[in-house]
Amino acid sequence: MAVLCFLGLRREELVNLKVGDVLGPALRIFGMGEVERDIPVSRAARAYLDQLFRWKEERGESLDPKAPLFVSRKRNPLSDSQLYNLVRKWTYELLEKELYPHALRYTFATIQRLMGHASITMTEVYLHISNELNVEAVEKLAV
Repeated sequence: MAVLCFLGLRREELVNLKVGDVLGPALRIFGMGEVERDIPVSRAARAYLDQLFRWKEERGESLDPKAPLFVSRKRNPLSDSQLYNLVRKWTYELLEKELYPHALRYTFATIQRLMGHASITMTEVYLHISNELNVEAVEKLAV
């Protein structure tokens, strides 16, 4: 969930990430319509990614640059539907509200270019989400 919030990725973009994609200072993402964009990896996002790498290493999961970054319990690449269900479950446990992966993208919606939108009109769709909910969600993720 933290990676979705801190990097503003779409569900499909997240499940398609490979370990090697997140090793540098920025991610190169090919989003909808094969629109390419680079997303800087913030210190907060890097801290969560480093924690994920340590966790994967402890569990004996592959850190090969071509290996999927996120996998299921059976160590298969995480699917879109699995991610959707996990986010709904975890947000309910944390916030007592069921959110979906794209809702976490709202916390990242302040910078149109990083979201890969060609028009500010597309970004404006996200701006109706209250600041309080965004702050509350991000603060609870740090727990």
